Amino acid sequence: MSGLSGALQTRDGVLSPSAYDRRHNPHRATPAWSKSAIRVILTNPRYTGRQVWNKQRKTEILIDVDDVALGHETKLRWNPTDEWIYSGTLAHEPLIDDETFTRVQTLIASAGRRPDGVRKPRASKHNYVLSGLLHRGICQRRMVGSFNNDRNHYRCSYAAEYADANRIAHPRSVYVREDHILEQLDP
Repeated sequence: MSGLSGALQTRDGVLSPSAYDRRHNPHRATPAWSKSAIRVILTNPRYTGRQVWNKQRKTEILIDVDDVALGHETKLRWNPTDEWIYSGTLAHEPLIDDETFTRVQTLIASAGRRPDGVRKPRASKHNYVLSGLLHRGICQRRMVGSFNNDRNHYRCSYAAEYADANRIAHPRSVYVREDHILEQLDP
């Protein structure tokens, strides 16, 4: 791992998962620590050093209730966290301590939850023809729809710390008008 810069690791010298093992992470284009990687570590009890069992169960569901002869398919379903079983002793070196793990679970459980538990889909007043199809060439990130100056645009926002860590000269936000792209596609 020599030759990797400090931008790819924490202050303590811990490499990001994709920078640590490129062979097992060829699909990850970002060698820097991402927020999602940190969230996984803070929310997965395995990173407390313990084994965890009974997280999921298999459920068999009929493919068609009106035609039982079609058979069933097996689906994995999550068990409630209070039904998970933890080993009493450490199975490996923990990345986070139990106190931090518990504190994070409490924060996540209390943040932004609706009282009725129903989550409404995000609605947009605007129809983006190329939604989910455009990626920025420099960073390979998916561009998202954005309505500016009475027109549809696609935007790529890239946090400055990610750009620095990945050694990419990337402005904070890049916009391209949808009508300019469609003009090129229509012919």
